[in-house]
Amino acid sequence: MMKKIIILSMMLLLSIGGAHSLQFASVTWKEFVRKSELVAEARIVKTEIINNTNHFTFELLDIYKGPGVKSVTIVQNMMYDGPLGKTGDTCFIAMKKKNSAWVFAVPGRSFWPVTHEQTPELKAIARVGIDDHLIREMPGLGKTKVRIHAWLLNGRVHVYEAEVYLLEDVKAFLKKELR
Repeated sequence: MMKKIIILSMMLLLSIGGAHSLQFASVTWKEFVRKSELVAEARIVKTEIINNTNHFTFELLDIYKGPGVKSVTIVQNMMYDGPLGKTGDTCFIAMKKKNSAWVFAVPGRSFWPVTHEQTPELKAIARVGIDDHLIREMPGLGKTKVRIHAWLLNGRVHVYEAEVYLLEDVKAFLKKELR
Protein backbone atom coordinates (compact mmCIF):
# COMPACT_ATOMS: atom_id res chain seq x y z
CA MET A 1 0.00 0.00 0.00
CA MET A 2 2.81 2.41 0.94
CA LYS A 3 4.57 1.65 -2.35
CA LYS A 4 1.40 2.60 -4.30
CA ILE A 5 1.12 5.90 -2.38
CA ILE A 6 4.75 6.75 -3.11
CA ILE A 7 4.36 5.91 -6.82
CA LEU A 8 1.15 7.96 -7.09
CA SER A 9 2.81 10.87 -5.28
CA MET A 10 5.77 10.77 -7.65
CA MET A 11 3.48 10.67 -10.69
CA LEU A 12 1.54 13.67 -9.39
CA LEU A 13 4.73 15.66 -8.74
CA LEU A 14 6.12 14.83 -12.17
CA SER A 15 2.89 15.79 -13.92
CA ILE A 16 2.67 19.10 -12.09
CA GLY A 17 6.35 19.86 -12.74
CA GLY A 18 6.05 18.93 -16.40
CA ALA A 19 2.97 21.05 -16.97
CA HIS A 20 4.56 23.97 -15.17
CA SER A 21 7.77 23.86 -17.21
CA LEU A 22 5.89 23.54 -20.52
CA GLN A 23 3.92 26.62 -19.59
CA PHE A 24 7.12 28.68 -19.92
CA ALA A 25 8.14 27.74 -23.45
CA SER A 26 8.82 30.82 -25.55
CA VAL A 27 6.21 32.38 -27.86
CA THR A 28 6.55 34.76 -30.79
CA TRP A 29 5.41 38.37 -30.52
CA LYS A 30 2.61 37.64 -33.04
CA GLU A 31 1.34 34.74 -30.92
CA PHE A 32 1.58 36.86 -27.76
CA VAL A 33 -0.50 39.64 -29.38
CA ARG A 34 -3.05 37.15 -30.73
CA LYS A 35 -3.63 35.68 -27.27
CA SER A 36 -3.86 39.08 -25.54
CA GLU A 37 -7.25 40.79 -25.41
CA LEU A 38 -5.98 43.64 -23.23
CA VAL A 39 -2.48 45.16 -23.16
CA ALA A 40 -1.96 48.13 -20.87
CA GLU A 41 0.41 50.10 -18.71
CA ALA A 42 -0.92 49.72 -15.19
CA ARG A 43 -0.33 50.49 -11.52
CA ILE A 44 -0.97 47.99 -8.73
CA VAL A 45 -3.52 49.71 -6.49
CA LYS A 46 -4.57 46.84 -4.22
CA THR A 47 -3.05 43.54 -3.12
CA GLU A 48 -4.52 41.00 -0.75
CA ILE A 49 -4.16 37.32 0.08
CA ILE A 50 -7.39 35.30 0.28
CA ASN A 51 -7.36 31.50 0.72
CA ASN A 52 -3.71 31.13 -0.34
CA THR A 53 -4.20 33.18 -3.52
CA ASN A 54 -2.96 36.66 -4.33
CA HIS A 55 -5.56 39.15 -5.53
CA PHE A 56 -4.10 42.08 -7.49
CA THR A 57 -6.11 45.08 -8.67
CA PHE A 58 -4.51 47.13 -11.43
CA GLU A 59 -5.49 50.69 -12.37
CA LEU A 60 -5.02 50.98 -16.14
CA LEU A 61 -2.94 54.05 -17.02
CA ASP A 62 -2.71 53.61 -20.79
CA ILE A 63 -4.47 50.96 -22.88
CA TYR A 64 -2.66 49.83 -26.04
CA LYS A 65 -5.09 47.07 -27.00
CA GLY A 66 -8.52 46.12 -25.73
CA PRO A 67 -11.62 47.50 -24.05
CA GLY A 68 -11.60 50.83 -22.25
CA VAL A 69 -11.86 49.48 -18.71
CA LYS A 70 -10.50 51.49 -15.78
CA SER A 71 -9.17 48.57 -13.73
CA VAL A 72 -8.82 44.79 -13.65
CA THR A 73 -8.39 42.34 -10.79
CA ILE A 74 -6.66 39.00 -11.14
CA VAL A 75 -6.35 36.04 -8.82
CA GLN A 76 -2.92 34.44 -8.77
CA ASN A 77 -2.09 31.01 -7.38
CA MET A 78 0.90 31.56 -5.06
CA MET A 79 2.15 27.99 -5.61
CA TYR A 80 2.81 28.44 -9.34
CA ASP A 81 3.23 32.16 -10.00
CA GLY A 82 5.97 34.36 -8.63
CA PRO A 83 5.23 37.64 -6.85
CA LEU A 84 4.00 40.46 -9.06
CA GLY A 85 4.89 43.43 -6.95
CA LYS A 86 3.51 45.72 -4.31
CA THR A 87 0.91 48.44 -4.18
CA GLY A 88 2.12 51.48 -6.13
CA ASP A 89 4.35 49.54 -8.55
CA THR A 90 3.97 50.30 -12.27
CA CYS A 91 3.99 47.57 -14.91
CA PHE A 92 2.69 46.44 -18.27
CA ILE A 93 0.10 43.66 -18.33
CA ALA A 94 -1.39 41.47 -21.07
CA MET A 95 -4.72 39.88 -20.18
CA LYS A 96 -7.51 37.77 -21.62
CA LYS A 97 -10.95 36.82 -20.34
CA LYS A 98 -11.42 33.29 -19.04
CA ASN A 99 -15.00 32.56 -18.02
CA SER A 100 -15.76 36.07 -16.75
CA ALA A 101 -12.46 36.79 -15.03
CA TRP A 102 -9.33 38.48 -16.30
CA VAL A 103 -6.24 36.24 -16.37
CA PHE A 104 -2.76 36.65 -17.80
CA ALA A 105 -2.89 36.10 -21.56
CA VAL A 106 0.29 34.04 -21.68
CA PRO A 107 1.33 32.84 -18.19
CA GLY A 108 4.89 33.75 -17.26
CA ARG A 109 5.15 36.43 -19.96
CA SER A 110 2.23 38.80 -19.40
CA PHE A 111 3.58 40.90 -16.52
CA TRP A 112 6.42 43.33 -17.24
CA PRO A 113 7.51 45.28 -14.14
CA VAL A 114 8.87 48.82 -14.45
CA THR A 115 11.88 49.47 -12.24
CA HIS A 116 13.90 52.61 -11.73
CA GLU A 117 17.69 52.80 -11.76
CA GLN A 118 20.22 55.57 -11.56
CA THR A 119 23.13 56.45 -13.88
CA PRO A 120 26.56 57.48 -12.56
CA GLU A 121 25.51 61.02 -13.57
CA LEU A 122 22.55 60.62 -11.15
CA LYS A 123 19.91 60.57 -13.91
CA ALA A 124 16.90 58.31 -13.50
CA ILE A 125 16.35 55.38 -15.87
CA ALA A 126 12.99 53.61 -16.08
CA ARG A 127 13.46 50.09 -17.42
CA VAL A 128 10.89 47.45 -18.32
CA GLY A 129 11.42 43.81 -17.37
CA ILE A 130 10.58 41.95 -20.57
CA ASP A 131 12.02 38.45 -20.69
CA ASP A 132 13.02 38.28 -24.34
CA HIS A 133 13.84 34.59 -23.96
CA LEU A 134 10.12 33.96 -23.42
CA ILE A 135 8.78 36.43 -26.01
CA ARG A 136 10.83 36.37 -29.19
CA GLU A 137 10.77 38.16 -32.53
CA MET A 138 9.77 41.60 -31.29
CA PRO A 139 10.64 43.62 -34.42
CA GLY A 140 11.43 47.26 -33.78
CA LEU A 141 12.07 46.95 -30.05
CA GLY A 142 15.71 46.91 -29.12
CA LYS A 143 17.65 47.08 -25.90
CA THR A 144 19.73 50.10 -24.96
CA LYS A 145 23.12 49.79 -23.29
CA VAL A 146 23.21 51.92 -20.12
CA ARG A 147 25.54 52.39 -17.17
CA ILE A 148 23.83 51.82 -13.84
CA HIS A 149 24.92 53.22 -10.50
CA ALA A 150 23.95 50.82 -7.70
CA TRP A 151 24.40 51.39 -3.97
CA LEU A 152 25.62 48.29 -2.16
CA LEU A 153 24.60 47.35 1.39
CA ASN A 154 28.06 48.27 2.68
CA GLY A 155 27.61 51.85 1.44
CA ARG A 156 29.87 51.48 -1.57
CA VAL A 157 28.84 52.14 -5.15
CA HIS A 158 28.95 49.63 -7.97
CA VAL A 159 28.72 50.85 -11.57
CA TYR A 160 27.91 48.29 -14.25
CA GLU A 161 26.67 48.17 -17.83
CA ALA A 162 23.42 46.49 -18.79
CA GLU A 163 21.28 46.20 -21.89
CA VAL A 164 17.73 47.16 -20.96
CA TYR A 165 14.35 47.94 -22.45
CA LEU A 166 13.74 51.62 -21.69
CA LEU A 167 10.24 52.68 -20.67
CA GLU A 168 9.84 55.27 -23.44
CA ASP A 169 10.98 52.72 -26.08
CA VAL A 170 8.45 50.12 -24.87
CA LYS A 171 5.63 52.68 -24.91
CA ALA A 172 6.51 53.77 -28.47
CA PHE A 173 6.76 50.12 -29.59
CA LEU A 174 3.36 49.21 -28.13
CA LYS A 175 1.70 52.29 -29.68
CA LYS A 176 3.14 51.43 -33.10
CA GLU A 177 2.36 47.71 -32.92
CA LEU A 178 -1.04 47.66 -31.20
CA ARG A 179 -2.90 50.88 -31.96
